Amino acid sequence: MTDNIKNFYYDKDLNIEVYSFDNLTSHFPSHFHDYYVIGIAEKGERILHLNDKEYTLSKGDIFFFNPKDTHSCTNKKPFRCKIFHIQKSAMSYITKKDYNLKFINNVWKNKDVFNKLLFLYENIITNDKQKEEILINTFKIIMEKNSKIIKNNATEQIYEINSLCSFINKHYKEHISLKQLCEYSNLSKSTLSRYFIKSMGVTPYRYLQILRIQKARELLINGHNPIDVAVNMGFSDQSHFSNLFNSFIGIPPGIYKKHINNNEK
Repeated sequence: MTDNIKNFYYDKDLNIEVYSFDNLTSHFPSHFHDYYVIGIAEKGERILHLNDKEYTLSKGDIFFFNPKDTHSCTNKKPFRCKIFHIQKSAMSYITKKDYNLKFINNVWKNKDVFNKLLFLYENIITNDKQKEEILINTFKIIMEKNSKIIKNNATEQIYEINSLCSFINKHYKEHISLKQLCEYSNLSKSTLSRYFIKSMGVTPYRYLQILRIQKARELLINGHNPIDVAVNMGFSDQSHFSNLFNSFIGIPPGIYKKHINNNEK
């Protein structure tokens, strides 16, 4: 997958990561992020599975992932795209709204916004002085046309899953078995798995993997070495950590750290 990366840049000022993929053919397994993702499709086709829906991404499409949107994608034709990873705090600053902002359309065609996002990418990569102004102006249009504020409609089932997620968040460095989760929640294996998948879009084990990779990413940004991060996150070996990080983020942890360090100089 590394050969498909044309560019990767972390903008510390904006707290945004931008990626450029060329001739992307690799499969991304089902997962989610704890931040917002916006992408623009420049060439080829890609099959996207998102929140139980299937989309075929093609040239001119803009795709949006909200935090916790479960998604996976497979290749149809070699795909070229540019992607923005936007932390919740950055989105709050850009839009002057709280974190419960949600994109309405996950796949959207808007030529003007597409071109503005392409221009924004180029300005971030070159660290242009106008990048923040362009960012805010571009997102103002997106927020007006493709977002809404969502309310929390909590149910007893959601409270149970939130409690399980809190348990996993506290013990993510440890080996957590399904039996432990069942004992903690007082639910049967089948009921727990059904509730969890319905609420989170992934199995408890996948959730644990995603959480470990998210925490690993934070450590790499803060200057930790991939080998130390793998041990800290409870991975059995460096290879397992590297492969999983690559499959979720799109690049191996060593290359991710190298680019982060280079971009911060």
